[in-house]
Amino acid sequence: MKRRKHFPLWAALILDILAAGLLVGGWFLARIVSDALHQEEPIIVAEQRTTPAPEPTVTPSEEEAAASEEPEATPDPRSEWQIRFADHFTPEVVRTEDSYTSPNLSVTISHHSFESDKGPVAYHLADIYIGNIDCFRSGLAATPPRFRMSASLQKMAEDQDAVVAVNGDFCSYSYGGVAVRNGVVWSSVRGSVDLCVLYRDGTMETMLPRDFDVTTAVERDVWQVWSFGPALLNADGSPREIPYSSVPEIHITGRNPRTAIGYYEPGHYCFLVADGRQPGYSVGMTLDEMSNVFSELGCKAALNLDGGGSSMMVFQDELISKIYSNVPRNLSDCVLITDFDPLALPAEELPADAEASAAGEEDAP
Repeated sequence: MKRRKHFPLWAALILDILAAGLLVGGWFLARIVSDALHQEEPIIVAEQRTTPAPEPTVTPSEEEAAASEEPEATPDPRSEWQIRFADHFTPEVVRTEDSYTSPNLSVTISHHSFESDKGPVAYHLADIYIGNIDCFRSGLAATPPRFRMSASLQKMAEDQDAVVAVNGDFCSYSYGGVAVRNGVVWSSVRGSVDLCVLYRDGTMETMLPRDFDVTTAVERDVWQVWSFGPALLNADGSPREIPYSSVPEIHITGRNPRTAIGYYEPGHYCFLVADGRQPGYSVGMTLDEMSNVFSELGCKAALNLDGGGSSMMVFQDELISKIYSNVPRNLSDCVLITDFDPLALPAEELPADAEASAAGEEDAP
């Protein structure tokens, strides 16, 4: 009887490696093709405004003409937020190791820690007051956003003269979801994760993807939308019990380096970055712990952003969070605060989207 020949082990290993390569290559190809097929024409929200009809010319009476000759009080050139948060701003730029203040911006960095059931947890908090919504910006590694784009957080921060910057949401445009950056709607495809929406009036809210409507958002003058989640607070600012459906994988809900945005009121925000995966220094933060921190801070809304090796905070061009890897990870996008005061710049120096916004506000009835 003939002995059955066995298939060589080395040949089986080669076939397994080839099959795995085909699967991975097919996945990347599908992602790239999906981007190409679903890429939308960007909507520039600032250009959606309409110009009202001019007011009719009225000839003043003699009494009105005489009254107009009286000197008028000089109007306060400051914005509503500059007046409301005047105690936080300074007449000139003042920099310290942990703070930056100017006539239009206040950023204060603080470092915190607490003991958890698994060890110490360290996190960094940026308390932020702005005088103009144009200070609150997003940075992209590439424009338009595209799959596998990446750049260092420090590079993106330097490109936009950021005072403080944190990593973003892994730019949901690359895998399907809503992405609005600096008033430009790059993608309005509804994904499956929670959203954080920032409007030009400074209002910020978190919502489920099914509750987002791009037409309504544009009408409300949407400025930024980040897609990641989960949302961390209830509508009354209390800690949210995170539903399993929001983050179905245990490694996401467990202890990790984390990044999140918090909202107090229009013009007042915060960034939080928790270090992790470093026993003896910081083991990472859970979503429940992060929810409690934002509630204790008094925030009205907060959203968890990308985490793990992506969690980083840069302040005045320096990486101030402590990453667990030897080299900072490149990112697709970031969230940043820059000292932008339109009153201090000639019109020709305004960024294109800000100039369009300013024109729209001047034309508004």
